[in-house]
This record gives sequence, structure tokens and C-alpha cells, in this order.
Amino acid sequence: MRRSRRVVVGASAATLALAGAAVATALTIGLPGRTGTADAEASTTTPRTATVEQGTLTGTTTKTGELSRLDGPAIVGSAPGTITWLPSVGDDLAARGELYRVDDDPVTAFEGELPQWRAFEQGMTPGPDVRQVEENLKAWGYFTGTPDETFGWLTSSAISAWQKDTGQTRTGSIELGALQFVTG
Repeated sequence: MRRSRRVVVGASAATLALAGAAVATALTIGLPGRTGTADAEASTTTPRTATVEQGTLTGTTTKTGELSRLDGPAIVGSAPGTITWLPSVGDDLAARGELYRVDDDPVTAFEGELPQWRAFEQGMTPGPDVRQVEENLKAWGYFTGTPDETFGWLTSSAISAWQKDTGQTRTGSIELGALQFVTG
């Protein structure tokens, strides 16, 4: 009787071992209708190493944003480059003041409804934006004529005087993005 029990127990143990091996094999290679397991994929990846080097990380990030007063209109700049200075929270900004700097060049606030869409220079076509510039320069004491829509030698001379007083290069013209028309 003992011998038959041993045979039965031995056969049962062998059957269990074979069944366990079959289940393990099925899990490793995947069951029918499945594409495999994460364990199978993870066991085949080879760890990689790299040498750590000390150095300086540099880079730039471009972000789209909006600079605005809490109770006023958005300030949409048109000067290409990197913003290198912004006013602090709570600073008062006014016409003739510096709104911000792009590539360390000031962007000045001029009073006016129209945006700056072009450079102000000799030979430009007349327009109401020229009148806005001349009105500002007259209010600041630089323009001696009557503001109109034509960019003439009086306009160029007034711009040059303003540039001198503000430490800018005297060109007698204003590049696109060097000023920002604001209201209020």
C-alpha cells in the first residue's frame, strides 16, 4: 500500500511540476490572442550607461504671452528679439516711459490709438500714425511744427533730438517695434 501511495504522490508531484512549467512558458511567450507581456519585454531590455560630464547647460525657450495692465488693454510688441527687461509689478507706466527692453533696446510708450505697423522714416507714405508720433513729440517739446500725417524734415529732426535725450543712436527714424502706442 505504501508503494502505491508513493507512486501516486510522485506522479502527482510530476504532474504539478509539468503544469507549472507549462503555465510559466505560456506567460513568458504570451497566451493565444495576446501580444506578450510587459515582463517579457522588460526582461529583454539591456541597461545602458553613460559618462556623466560637468558642464554648463544653455538653451532658449520661446513662449507666447501677453503683457497687459490689469485694467487696460494688452501691449502687443512687434520688435523681434529677446525681452531683456520688464518693469516690476506695481510700477507706473506712462507715455514717454520705457515699457520694456528687447535685446537691451528700449521700447517707449507713445500715446495713441493706432498700433505701430511700420517704421517711421523719410520717404514713408503719409498716414494717421505719423500724426500720432508728431503729437507725442510736440507734447514732449521736440516737434515745433503742426502735427500732420506727413513725415518731413521737422519730424526727423524731432525724432533725432528725442533719441539724443534718451541715449539712443540718433537716426531721425524709428524702427518697427521701437515704440508702442498705448492709451490711458
